[in-house]
Amino acid sequence: MRPLHKKTSSLSLSSSSGIVGSNEGNNIRRPVSSVLSDLPLRGIHINISSDPFQHRIPPYVQRAWQESRIQEYVTEWQSRLRRRYHKASPLELLVLSLIMFASAILLLVHVGFFSGKKYQDWHYDHYGWLDEVDLLDMLYPDEGRGLTTAVLLFDPEDQWKVAEEAKETLTPLLDELCGYEMFGSIMIWNNNPLVNMTTDVLEINKKCQSSKIQIYNSYSNMHTAGRYLGCSLAKTPYCYFQDHAAPRHWRSLYANFLRFPSLIHSEMRDVQAYAQAKWRWCFFNDAVHLHTCHAHVGYGTLASKETVSKFIELMELDPIDVKYSDMYFMTYTNQAPYLLEGTKSVFPSFEDEEDRVGAIIENKNNPNLTRAGREHVHTGVVSLYNHLIHRTGVFQTGEIFPNYHEQTSRTSCASDRCLFMTNVEAFPDPRVFAYEPIINLSRTEDMHDSYNDARDHYYKYPYGNAVDGTDNTVWKSQRHIKAGDYIGLDVLMATRIPLKFRFLARHPYSYRRALNIQTSFDGINWMPVNPSTEIECNAEDETSLHTSMLECRFTLSETGYRFMRMETTQDLDYVFELYDLSFSAKVKRDANGQLLDFSVDHNGVAFVEEDRNL
Repeated sequence: MRPLHKKTSSLSLSSSSGIVGSNEGNNIRRPVSSVLSDLPLRGIHINISSDPFQHRIPPYVQRAWQESRIQEYVTEWQSRLRRRYHKASPLELLVLSLIMFASAILLLVHVGFFSGKKYQDWHYDHYGWLDEVDLLDMLYPDEGRGLTTAVLLFDPEDQWKVAEEAKETLTPLLDELCGYEMFGSIMIWNNNPLVNMTTDVLEINKKCQSSKIQIYNSYSNMHTAGRYLGCSLAKTPYCYFQDHAAPRHWRSLYANFLRFPSLIHSEMRDVQAYAQAKWRWCFFNDAVHLHTCHAHVGYGTLASKETVSKFIELMELDPIDVKYSDMYFMTYTNQAPYLLEGTKSVFPSFEDEEDRVGAIIENKNNPNLTRAGREHVHTGVVSLYNHLIHRTGVFQTGEIFPNYHEQTSRTSCASDRCLFMTNVEAFPDPRVFAYEPIINLSRTEDMHDSYNDARDHYYKYPYGNAVDGTDNTVWKSQRHIKAGDYIGLDVLMATRIPLKFRFLARHPYSYRRALNIQTSFDGINWMPVNPSTEIECNAEDETSLHTSMLECRFTLSETGYRFMRMETTQDLDYVFELYDLSFSAKVKRDANGQLLDFSVDHNGVAFVEEDRNL
């Protein structure tokens, strides 16, 4: 029995004909084209001969263009250029190609294609029109705020001239010191017992609050010892001494002092004074544990109240002339003070005044030692030596960290925002001469100068030239660079934003490959920076006479560190010639004054939130 099948319509196509099935089972053969023509059309019909953009131009504009004479001139010039192009020789085509290529290169240079800076994007991106703001203008160290008392000596001639003398000597100092929050109070020590001084004679600016200034009228003239007695009366743990009105690098000096408050810190008057205090006036003898130096106090010195109180006890134990107490202060600590190189142009030049016998006249503004001052420095060192050799226990014998060779912060940056660090010494080891009491100070100076005269090299290339903010001066070391030598910066506080560093040196390009960049939180424990940190360097062409100038920049995206150094990993056959070592931090701000989100672009420019706690 056959199964029943339901009849359905079907359609089959071949290359030449088609068969159509019907319900009656009759098959009719038709051409394929006829079959396709019966199917419904699908899709969109497009007239490709029409211009899809033509409707955008109004008809009257098209008509005006077709009827204008400009259109005729343009068409005529097109025809001429086309004919000239076909007639051009291969040489003419080559020249034309070179001209077009050179024009394209000039255009790319103009827009900053090769330098990585797009001309259109220098101040404009998706945020809108931007300007740059230096975040360092709003960042200052705030550690140790109000913990220091500035003690100023004042010795007026009489009651009638006290206001005039105060305006000349005290007012400039008060105007400078009152602008810094590290000074919780300012004490004026009046050394003239015949003058009763009050705050009414002072002319102070708005920065100075009357409650911040204290006046102590001494019962007798204590001379320079008055500064130490005034410090002993202070309510703060630290004291600052300065006699000469001139701007000092207070922030950097204070930031370094807070790290090592057990050591006296002082900024020297200039490079000559630094050479004296770090070389000529240093006294070492390891056999008796003698390790001390002398330096001037009145040009800007920080000391702890504990150190000053200890000195006052020593003054009472071994009485000294209070007029020359400054000649004993630093040497009696039996520690090498932490000295920073001074700025040469801060203080006016000074010429010694001599009496009839040729001796230098005593003057508190004298940066040099008088004959009496030399005798008292020598007396103080001899007294210290005798106590040490007899082991009386009066003076400290151990060296406090950091000792002479561990003190690597050399000078303040001109901006007072950093300290220049290096472990490369400017002078030989002072231990090359073992001090003996039979050698007076003048003989000691002659011995040091004959061994190494600072005027031959150091005066010309001091540390400060590397961080004075210009590229025209240079710090130059006296010996070749060794493995482990480093240069770096102390930025005075833990970084809160990415910083971009720059150094300029007369070194070959190979110096860049010998660098190991490190950061530290405390200046003691160091760690390498992120391996992805890129150092971009540009070197001038070398000549037969001079090594090329190497300028390098790199951005450290890490935060929280305070110290950065660049350590050399191998011995090199050239000396340090550093023209600049600096850092910067800039942000972009839109037209509404809003600082943008935190990030770093390819130029090392940082973006931060406006309400970020800076």
